Amino acid sequence: MVGIGCARVLGWWVGHQVLACGVGRRGGLCFVLDFIPKRDYNQGVHLVSLPPLLRFIGDHPDTRQAVLAWCSEVRKAKWKQPADIKVQYASASILKHRRVVFNLKGNDYRVVVAVAYQVGFVYIKFVGTHAQYDAIDANTVEQF
Repeated sequence: MVGIGCARVLGWWVGHQVLACGVGRRGGLCFVLDFIPKRDYNQGVHLVSLPPLLRFIGDHPDTRQAVLAWCSEVRKAKWKQPADIKVQYASASILKHRRVVFNLKGNDYRVVVAVAYQVGFVYIKFVGTHAQYDAIDANTVEQF
């Protein structure tokens, strides 16, 4: 999909963020990408870097449901330490430097994140196929 990297929040609609893609020099509206539930700062962690995930969905349409379900679960999570993640995701791999690897869609895809437990932020560091994951160092990767 052309232009998904330029995804931006257009506004709010019934408690949801409306993400859309602008095209051309004047930023004309291309299409609505998705409706992401509005963040409630009193609940859950904040998922940073949604545009790379949306771009990944555009490149791999079969992952749409799995990625959106994972995003929804992460946004509701209240992780204060790595053990909290393991309770929710037994298959997640806890790495050094606050890094965590999640399996998506039956281990076909991987997401590497850095978690700031004290402030409740989850930073997307890598998202890709299992083969792409095998070619990177999950402890140091900075794809986005």
